[in-house]
Amino acid sequence: MWDVTASQKLDTFAYHGERGFACFSENGTQIAVARSSEIKVWRKGNANAHPLSTRHEHLSTVDSLVFAADGKTLAAGMWRDNILLWDVASRQAHRPNSEKLPRRRQTVHATTSGKILTTYKDGDTLITREVGSSEPIAEFDAPDTVLLRHHNALSPTGQRLASLDNEGNFHLWEKNAEGTEKHTLLSGNPRTPDKWAWSPHGLAFSPDEKRLVTIARDRTVQLWDVDTGAEIAELPLNAPPKRGTYRGHDMGIAFSPRGDVIAGAQWGEIALWDATDGKTLRILAQPEGNQRPITLSFSPCGKYLVSGSWWQRGLKQMPIRLWDIASGENLHTFYGHTTDVQCIAFSPDGRLMATGGHDGIILLWDVSTYLQ
Repeated sequence: MWDVTASQKLDTFAYHGERGFACFSENGTQIAVARSSEIKVWRKGNANAHPLSTRHEHLSTVDSLVFAADGKTLAAGMWRDNILLWDVASRQAHRPNSEKLPRRRQTVHATTSGKILTTYKDGDTLITREVGSSEPIAEFDAPDTVLLRHHNALSPTGQRLASLDNEGNFHLWEKNAEGTEKHTLLSGNPRTPDKWAWSPHGLAFSPDEKRLVTIARDRTVQLWDVDTGAEIAELPLNAPPKRGTYRGHDMGIAFSPRGDVIAGAQWGEIALWDATDGKTLRILAQPEGNQRPITLSFSPCGKYLVSGSWWQRGLKQMPIRLWDIASGENLHTFYGHTTDVQCIAFSPDGRLMATGGHDGIILLWDVSTYLQ
């Protein structure tokens, strides 16, 4: 704390860890600092801070969202906190267990059997377990180079896990009923000399788990055969915009529920491809003023696509756009998040849509009036 007029330091308060946001009380006797999922307050004459409880336990960035099969529960994966479960009807949240996982990013996934699973990395081990259970379902050996945040996908049955390493290789793990682990290494594109150009924003399994699609920073989109590890096709993307405005990692990927369409987002457009032969079906041009769709999710019926945007200077709220796949029309645009829209999920009946942002907020939308 400084005296601005005299340029003198008045006091120092101990503060460790990530940076946060600070403000004075109106009478100048208290300082509050907010970070992640806590708020600390210092009072004049007291060097120790005390934490304040907060209603919004999910102040950490919301990294992933899934609805339970019955649509009654919404699960949220956080950057630096435990899984959060929301009761959709009562709007009440709780933690499924008391285990603290400091600075461990967990991603939530819904399976075809109705379970909600979480994946995370602990040292050299990738772990999959059911939310609320302390016992792992599967543990896979993985090198230090394997990444996990925004770089992993779990198959619909939860039997297969895909991730990426920082050397440009894609990894597939599978554990069969006998407990035997199978590991397949998919080589990256040899034409790409920069290994960091291969860090993608997304990977996605097809509904039948037989194909995996990946999108990379160098704008390479590849469709893989999961069983053989062979590349099926390289999907075309338009040339990037002029240098200085393009950020290659602002990209996302998604399979339609029927597995017949793949959607890929890059600066300025969303491409729709035929999932069988990789041909371009349609390009969804992004409106002027916001050119950065990064998060994609199909509606359960497969007729609609929702895109969430990366933060962009000059915008107070980031757009969430609802698209008609057949016509390419932007049916509606939702606003609510002040920063990046990190994840999107539909309820099983398609009536509700949940969005999570870097602002630590989860928004629930009624989209039934916009869908036919």
